[in-house]
Amino acid sequence: MIGSLQEIGEEEWETSKEPETWKKLLLSLCFFHAVVQERRKYGPLGWNVRYEFNASDLTSAKQVLRMCVERFHTVPWDALSYVTGEINYGGRVTDDLDRKLLTCMLSRFYSSAVLEQANFKFSKSGLYHASRAGSYAEAMEYVLGLPSVDEPEVFGMHGNASLVFQRHATHEILDTILTIQPRVATANAGEPSPEAQVHDQAVALLKRLPQPLAEKMRSKSSGSSQPAASKGPNSYDVVRRQEIARFNLLLATMRASLAELIKAVKGVVVMSASLEAMLSSIHNSVVPELWANMAYPSLKPLSSWVRDLHARVAFFKAWTDRGAAPFVFMLPAFFFPQGLVTAMLQNHARAYSIAIDALSFKFNVRSEAPDSSAVTEAPTDGVLIEGLWLEAGRWDTRTKKLRAAREGEMLSPLPVVHFLPTLTVNLPAELGSQDAAESERSGGSKFVRTPGSSRPGSRPESASSSISKASNPAVGARRAEPFPCPLYKTSTRQGSLSTTGRSTNYILSVSLPSDEAPEVWVLQGTCLLTMTDE
Repeated sequence: MIGSLQEIGEEEWETSKEPETWKKLLLSLCFFHAVVQERRKYGPLGWNVRYEFNASDLTSAKQVLRMCVERFHTVPWDALSYVTGEINYGGRVTDDLDRKLLTCMLSRFYSSAVLEQANFKFSKSGLYHASRAGSYAEAMEYVLGLPSVDEPEVFGMHGNASLVFQRHATHEILDTILTIQPRVATANAGEPSPEAQVHDQAVALLKRLPQPLAEKMRSKSSGSSQPAASKGPNSYDVVRRQEIARFNLLLATMRASLAELIKAVKGVVVMSASLEAMLSSIHNSVVPELWANMAYPSLKPLSSWVRDLHARVAFFKAWTDRGAAPFVFMLPAFFFPQGLVTAMLQNHARAYSIAIDALSFKFNVRSEAPDSSAVTEAPTDGVLIEGLWLEAGRWDTRTKKLRAAREGEMLSPLPVVHFLPTLTVNLPAELGSQDAAESERSGGSKFVRTPGSSRPGSRPESASSSISKASNPAVGARRAEPFPCPLYKTSTRQGSLSTTGRSTNYILSVSLPSDEAPEVWVLQGTCLLTMTDE
C-alpha cells in the first residue's frame, strides 16, 4: 500500500475533475493491488498458480480508472470491472478458478457502495476500510496506521489461513536444512550406519510389497452398481483394468529398484547415481524420484505414502476378487480419477440411450454415511464416492450444509457423496416422448435439469455467471447459493495443462449447499481434496 501511494504521488492524487470519486476509488485500487500480491504468501490456499503482479498492472488499472471517472457522468462499473479484472490483472491469470477469485476480490473494492457509504468496510472488523476522500498526507497517514502483519480477514480468508502460512514457512526452513546436511554421515558407537538403516528399511519394504494385481475379474456376484438396463461394455471394468496396469507397473519398478538397492548397499553391484539418490530419499523419508515418476500425484512422506499405496492396491484387489463394482468407490485410490468420473456418465448414457454430452452430475452428500462401512447397497443410478477432504471448510452433518472450518482444523472429512448423472440440455424432439416416459417411470430423477450440476473436464462457470452481484456484500443483499466446490487430487492444486484446457490436478466441481454466498467460499479458498499431505 505504501509503495503504491508513493508511486502515485501527491500531484496525481490531487489532480482530477471528480476529486472525491477519484480519491476513494484510487485508494480502493491500491488496496486491491496489495491484496492480490500479498495473497500469494498463503500458497495454494491463496492462488492455484503464483502470479507475478507488479507496478505495471497498477499503472494500467489507474489509467482506466481515471478515464471511467472523468469521461462518464456515472461510473460504468461493469466496464471498469471487466477491463481491470479480465484484462489488466486477468491477463496474467491462466487458471479459470483463479480468474473467478480475482473477479470476486475486485468486486469488493470496485462497487457503488464504496462511494455511497462513509468508511465502507473491506473487512468484518472494519480495520480495513475506504477512508474519506482527504488529502494525500491523510491517505498516507491512514495506510501507515494499518497493522504491519496482515490479518487473513483483509483477504476474505478464514483465521486458519495464518496457520497455513506458518506451516508453509516452517516446511521451507526444514527442507532447506535437509538439503544442506552432510551427505556422508558416520554412525555413533553402537548405532547402525545410515546405509545399514536404509538396507533394513528396503528389506522391510520389499517384504511387505503387494503382489501384482490380476486384471481378469472373477465371476460376477450380486450387488453391482450398474443399472439393470445397461447396454454395451462396462466402462467401470475398463477403468479398473487401466488402473491395475498402472499399479502393476509401479509395483514392478519398486520391486526391481529395492532389490538393486539392497545389492548395492551390500557391495554386490555398483552404487549408481540413481540408486544413491534413492538411498538418500529413503533415509530422509521421502518418496524416491524413480517411484514418484511412475506413481500417482502425492505429497505424503514415505511411510504414509507406502500405507496409502497398500490401501489403494487393496481396494482394486477387493474389486477384482468380488467380481463386480463395489458399493462405494474410493476415488483417492485412482491414478486417474477423471477416468472414473467419465465412466459414470458413459454407463448412464448407455443404460438410458442418452448422449453423454447431455449429462452432468447432481450431488448428494449422505451425512448418515461417514464412510463405506455404513453403506449396505449400491444406488440404482450413479455412484457413491468416499475419501474426500474439505480444506478451508467443513460439512455440518446436522444441517447438511457447508460451514466455516473450526479454529485450528485444516482439513475435515466429507461423508459419502452420491454422484448422480442428470440431464442438463434439451433433447431432440424425436427422443422427447421416450425420455419423458422414462422420466415418469423413474420419478423424474434421471432427467431433471440441475443448476448445481457439474460435468467433468468442463470449464467452471465464469465469475459473472456463478457469483451474482446480489451475492456481493459490497453491491447488494447477499444471496445464499450452492457452492461449486472444486475437487483436486492434491493440495498443491496446480497441475500441468491438459489437452482439455484444464489443470491435470483438477477433477470437477462438486455442488455443496450452503447458507453463504459462493463468493465467501471462493475468497476463503475452499476446495475438496482426494488426500491429505500427512
